[in-house]
Amino acid sequence: MKIKTIRTDPKTKKVETKDRKYFAISNSTTLGALQRMELSDAGLSWGTKQTNRALGYGASAKVGMKFRTAWWQTEPFNIDKGGISRTDLPLRGEDKWDPEKPAVLLCSYTWGQDAQRIGSLCSNNTTKDDAELKQLIIHDLARLHARRERPFEEMVTFLEEQYIDHHGYDWYRDQNMSGASAYFGPRQFSNMWQEIIKPNALGQLYLVGEAASSHHAWIVGALESVVRAVYVMFQGLQNGNEKFEAYDIVLKLLRTGPDNGKNVSEPLKKDGDMPTGLPFHPLPEEMPTRQFYTSKDKDLTASPEKEANEEGVDMTYGAALAVLSLIESFYELGVDKNDTY
Repeated sequence: MKIKTIRTDPKTKKVETKDRKYFAISNSTTLGALQRMELSDAGLSWGTKQTNRALGYGASAKVGMKFRTAWWQTEPFNIDKGGISRTDLPLRGEDKWDPEKPAVLLCSYTWGQDAQRIGSLCSNNTTKDDAELKQLIIHDLARLHARRERPFEEMVTFLEEQYIDHHGYDWYRDQNMSGASAYFGPRQFSNMWQEIIKPNALGQLYLVGEAASSHHAWIVGALESVVRAVYVMFQGLQNGNEKFEAYDIVLKLLRTGPDNGKNVSEPLKKDGDMPTGLPFHPLPEEMPTRQFYTSKDKDLTASPEKEANEEGVDMTYGAALAVLSLIESFYELGVDKNDTY
């Protein structure tokens, strides 16, 4: 598969373009960023294009503020254990994490509509252009921490004297993100998630990242999606060359982990069983063994030919996903049957 990269040298401002060829590509950008790429010849299926256009993304924003001292650890506040405060004020969440860097406070961490409202006050040139954000955060901090020994008005004055700098970050304003994480709306997960995880472009293009996992917004979900994408890719390769032993070795490794005597995972989870171990070890537990309508008494195979010729045998979910996606690509892309790939 060929891709074109466009890079602007930050020093000379010279634009460089390169064409590069790869056997397969995994794209880990957010779908919002992916939508702005030139994909007209990428071989995306119709369902994947629709998902790329329509899947909801959640908003998130953070505001950090640097103070002259770690005032929250002193009298009369005495907050010395770290942790988090929650409030119905606009800042919503206030974190106090690292005692080794006490002068920096994560003043606000918001999601959804709260993040959109806070994000509207954030700017790229933070200190100069978002004075209203600074005013709001100091006001809300004063509301949270005012007490009899230091009333609200005194607390505002105190915080303004302690203030050094602040920084607000809104994921929707980041041109490389266009949103914090996938936020599936009604029926979007059942209809769109399968369009994200399936191979595209004749098995040469895979979408990975937190949106391609049921653990949305988590780093572990992004890692899971890569493991599954690699597994499905090799499953498709094995379908085309069942006698190539290397594919068997890779697929077994991805299913069961290294054979070092310490692996306690089963090859694949039993149908209907709840996850018992880590989120992925080594194949994500969200990856089913059987297709939805396959009964438990049927034997499973990864071979399309065996499934077609033997009664009572169905393909595994991974093998069926690879085969059906390949057929879909041939149909939608109008590939000539005489072409070879």
